[in-house]
Amino acid sequence: NGSLLRASSKLNANLDFGRQDGRWSIGIWGRNITNTQTFQTLNVGALPGPGAGFVDPPRTYGIRLTANF
Repeated sequence: NGSLLRASSKLNANLDFGRQDGRWSIGIWGRNITNTQTFQTLNVGALPGPGAGFVDPPRTYGIRLTANF
């Protein structure tokens, strides 16, 4: 038949602050903030054969500094 996945959602966020002229900025970001396990790719082989699935990375976050000279 195939694969059946439950509906899910993933929360990503990005917040930047910087000069209006664009000379510098600082930002924070987060991906998969709720740490929800979701599939990035799901391939189904011939039934009843094997399939392959790849899950998204877990919660990641960071700080970004940017400067233009």
